[in-house]
Amino acid sequence: MHSSSPTHPCCLRSVPLPLASAAGGRIFEATAGNTGLALALVAARRGYRLTVVVPDKMSDEKIASLRSMGAEVVLTRSDVGKGHPEYYQDLAERLAREAQEETGEPAVFINQFANPANPAAHFEGTGPEIWQQMGGRVDAFVAGVGSGGTLAGVGAFLRARNPAVELVLADPDGSILAPLVKSGSCGAAGSWLVEGIGEDFVPSNLDLKIVSSAYTVSDAEAFAAARQLLLLEGVLAGGSAGALLAAALRYCREQTAPKRVVTIVCDAGSRYLSKQFNDHWMAENGLVPRAKTGDVRDLIARRHLEGEDIWANPELPVDQAIRREQGRGTALKTPSAREKAATALGSWAGRGGAQTRPPRA
Repeated sequence: MHSSSPTHPCCLRSVPLPLASAAGGRIFEATAGNTGLALALVAARRGYRLTVVVPDKMSDEKIASLRSMGAEVVLTRSDVGKGHPEYYQDLAERLAREAQEETGEPAVFINQFANPANPAAHFEGTGPEIWQQMGGRVDAFVAGVGSGGTLAGVGAFLRARNPAVELVLADPDGSILAPLVKSGSCGAAGSWLVEGIGEDFVPSNLDLKIVSSAYTVSDAEAFAAARQLLLLEGVLAGGSAGALLAAALRYCREQTAPKRVVTIVCDAGSRYLSKQFNDHWMAENGLVPRAKTGDVRDLIARRHLEGEDIWANPELPVDQAIRREQGRGTALKTPSAREKAATALGSWAGRGGAQTRPPRA
């Protein structure tokens, strides 16, 4: 864990750099955020122009970080699969090709998903680091798959030292990888909220045959594990790290003898303060267990009687009301019945009776 870095060392060390050919030109990459952040560091240091194509489900914090480091961010759809022109990998490859054709300047598409420099970096760096820190005693390694480089590279190194090491896949519910490991077949990919791991295809960097076992982890379980990690250990980790931790704990609980199990904190939680560490976001996405009432209240994410909705009383300045709504907070005080009635009556009268309920900030 290196939380002081704006990126994550696993991504930074795996950045495949055939960049000598890009000198004076441009770099393009498709990324869920972390590899893009690593590339932004390298590009800024070496004077390259970087364009990253990011699915639109990624957190605002990641996107802001990429832009603050000088990257051009192109948002694209997250609801389409490989082969669609707006799929983030296909779009990044096309943009790189078009840029070189239009300007004649060098343009490199990094393609972390099929670049052999990716697993090689983990074979040469991450794997030996784990082996050394564990004193050469590793029984299992738990990892997720985004590009596949970490599991492929670390797995190859550990197996070279001890063929009995088990390689365990942690996979979001909706990804096709865990079903392929378990049964050799899968249906269409679903959707998931955890960022950075899970795929709708098998990356070229990874042979799934090396995986010993796989665990499907729901968004709720992943985020809950990440939040527990912060509360119990003081480690602020992202949802993908939560998924790895959840899978590692499940694996450990199934064992009948003590084992030395390694996983990694592969993402920083500071990039998800508006998502998995935001109680309202969690509730709105159905990720917080709630008592069922059997009526329409079960369909309401932000419940008024529990103080979760957003109110702007007549004394609250407009700019503060806007900031409060944008911050998904609650009012300075819960409006009284009289205040609610006055607000509703004023709105109704001011609009000719067009609105009969209190306006929302």
